[in-house]
Amino acid sequence: MGSGTWTLSGSGGTQWNLATTTNLTFNKGTANIVLSSTSTSSRTFAGGGLTYNKLTIGGATGTSTLTFTGSNTFSEIASTKTVAHTIQFTAGTTTTVTNWFVTGTSGNVVTLQSSSAGSSYTLAKAGGGCLMGIDYLNVRDAIGSPISDTWYIGSNSTINTTAPNSGYAMFTTQRATNAIVVLTSTASATWDLPSDWNNASNTIHLIGGGGGGAGSYVSGIKVAGGGGGGGAGYTKLLNQVLSSSITYQCGSAGSGGAASANGTSGGTTSWNSGASTAGGGGGGSATTTPSSTGGTAGSGSTYNGGVGGAGATSTVGGTGTAGGGGGGSGGFNGNGASGGIGFGSTTTTNIAGGGGGGNGGGSAGGNASSGVGGTGGNNSSAVGGGASNTSGAVGGGGGGSTTAASVGGNGIDIFGIGSGGGGGGSEDTTTTSSTNTGGLYGAGGGGGGLTTAGTTRAGSNGAQGAIIIVYAPKKTGNFLAMF
Repeated sequence: MGSGTWTLSGSGGTQWNLATTTNLTFNKGTANIVLSSTSTSSRTFAGGGLTYNKLTIGGATGTSTLTFTGSNTFSEIASTKTVAHTIQFTAGTTTTVTNWFVTGTSGNVVTLQSSSAGSSYTLAKAGGGCLMGIDYLNVRDAIGSPISDTWYIGSNSTINTTAPNSGYAMFTTQRATNAIVVLTSTASATWDLPSDWNNASNTIHLIGGGGGGAGSYVSGIKVAGGGGGGGAGYTKLLNQVLSSSITYQCGSAGSGGAASANGTSGGTTSWNSGASTAGGGGGGSATTTPSSTGGTAGSGSTYNGGVGGAGATSTVGGTGTAGGGGGGSGGFNGNGASGGIGFGSTTTTNIAGGGGGGNGGGSAGGNASSGVGGTGGNNSSAVGGGASNTSGAVGGGGGGSTTAASVGGNGIDIFGIGSGGGGGGSEDTTTTSSTNTGGLYGAGGGGGGLTTAGTTRAGSNGAQGAIIIVYAPKKTGNFLAMF
C-alpha cells in the first residue's frame, strides 16, 4: 500500500472489501486509509483478517455506523469525527490495535458494539503498555485484552451491562497505574519475581477452585436432582515482602458428577509453598434416600465461598427433579453467595433448576418454581444475575435452567477479572446436562437433573482457581503475564 493516504469517499455500503484474499499478497506499508464521507449512511470495512497500518474514521460531522468484518490488525485506529457515532465489530472476531485514538466528547459519545447484541467481540492491545487519553465511550459486549487495566477508557465512559448486552468488561474507567499478573497453572509452578517488584505496594488475591455439581440419582420412585457445587474461598495478602521466586499452585476445577455420581471438590490455591491458601468449594451430592445437598463453601482467610443449592427430591413415581445452583466464589467484595434450590414435577415443562449464587459480596441465587428457573444472584454491584435459562455476566450467577444451558458469569471485581458466579442448576434434558459450569474464577457448577422417565443426568464442572497479583512497579510502565 506504500506510504500515502487512501481516501474512501463513498457515502454508504462496503467501502473496503478484502473479505476474499485468495492468492493475495498484501503489504500494509505506512499507508493511512481515510473514510472521508460525512454521510449518515452505514459503512462497512471488510478487512479480510489482514494487517493494516492506520485507519482513520473521517467525515467529521457525519453521524453514522462503521462495521468491521473479519479479525483484522491495525497499527492505529483513529477517528476525527466531532459528533456521536457507532463502531460495530462482528461478533466472535478479534480486532488488534497498537494505538487507539477514538474518543468522544460530552454530548457526543462514541458507541462500541457487537453486530449481535449479547455476543462478544474482542479488542486486543498489541505492543504492551496501556491505552489512555480516551473518554466518553459506551462499550457494549466487548472483551478487552490483555486481561488487565490496559484499556483505560476514561471516567466519563460507560461499560454497558444492560440486557442483552453481556457486559464482558476487561475495560476500566479507573486510571491504569498497576501491573497485573494472572497465574492460572493448576500444577505446581514457579513465579519469577519481576525486576520492578515493589514490596511496599502490592496486593495478592488467591481464589480456590469451585466444586462440581452432582449428577442426579434414582432408585425406583426415590429420585433426587444433584446438589450444586460450592464456591471457593478468597484470601487477600497485602504488601508481601518477597526476594526470590515463589512456588504456587492454583486450585483445579471440581468435576461435575456423572449420572448417579457426586461432584468433586475444587482444589486449594496455594501461594509461597503453602504459606497462604484459599480453599476449594465442596462437590455437590445426592442420594437415593432420597436427599440432595449443595457443596460446602470453600474457606478463605478473607472471605468464604457460597454453599451450593440442593436439588429437588421426590418419592412420587414419575417425578422429574432439577439440580441446585452452584455457589458463587468469595471475592474482593465479600463472601460468595449460595445457590438456589431446584424444583421437581411430574410435568416435564415444570421442572426447573435453582439459580447460581453471585460472586463475592453478591446475592443468593433464587429458588426455582414451577416452570421457572431460579434467578441467578447478582454481583456486589447488584447486576449480572441471569434470568431463567440465561447465563450470568460480570460475576453474577446463571439463571436456573428449564430448557437452555446457563453458566455463571466470569468475575470482573479485580481490574476486569476476579471471582465468578455459580452455574445455574440444570433440569431434565440433555440440553443442559453438564454444561451449566461455574464462572471464572472459583465458582461452583450446577447440579444435574432427572427426567420424569427416570433418566439421570450429569452435573456441571466448577471453575478453576487463580492468583491475581497487583503491584505498583518501581519502574514506569505496565506489565501483564499469564501462566
